[in-house]
Amino acid sequence: MLLTVILFALLVSVVLTVVMIAVFRWQRPGAKGYWSSALYLFAFLFVANWAGGVWLTPFGPAAWGIYWVPFVITGFVVALLLLFIAPNRRPRSVEEAETQAAVQAGAPGVLGVVLWILIVALALSVAVHYAAA
Repeated sequence: MLLTVILFALLVSVVLTVVMIAVFRWQRPGAKGYWSSALYLFAFLFVANWAGGVWLTPFGPAAWGIYWVPFVITGFVVALLLLFIAPNRRPRSVEEAETQAAVQAGAPGVLGVVLWILIVALALSVAVHYAAA
């Protein structure tokens, strides 16, 4: 059952990562390319999706012994929050591009620390769920 939960969280996270990168051109602030953005996004979505899926009350139809609706809802909500939080405004001029670059110069360090703290906290939440069961 644990393997099924992990695989379903993985599947939902991969689909959401591909949609956010390909369709919405999501890029983490200060990222140099799409691959680093995709890895950060996937890591965060996977752990958040797994934590939400195991902690929410199971409901909906069951597939392969797990209730998959909490995983889809959690992943969708987290992806929407990330789309609304991360600025995705393209510069209209050279001056605006330089201003955005100056503002985002310190963003990767701060956002990276916050992101990893959130990932560790969510992973601990998953571990607590399985330790309590």
